[in-house]
Amino acid sequence: MLQHSRLSDGFWAEALLTAVHIINMSPSRPLGLRIPQELWTGSKPNYDKLRIFGCEAHTLIPKEDGSMLAGDRSMKDKWGMSRKRNIK
Repeated sequence: MLQHSRLSDGFWAEALLTAVHIINMSPSRPLGLRIPQELWTGSKPNYDKLRIFGCEAHTLIPKEDGSMLAGDRSMKDKWGMSRKRNIK
């Protein structure tokens, strides 16, 4: 996931947590193709909010607090993605 997203090795913990989250939302052969999250919570997982690991993200700020979207720097800088990546 880190190589594909071209993020630095500093994001290994986020990559690991994301992989575990996806595994827990996927059918498991040892569980008879049942979904671990469904067995733990009793409800089916919601896949609507899944995004590509390492994709650009923006913060939505309510109208009463200012503009609709935070500037480009808000989330990208927070997650260390503002640096230009060496794309080959």
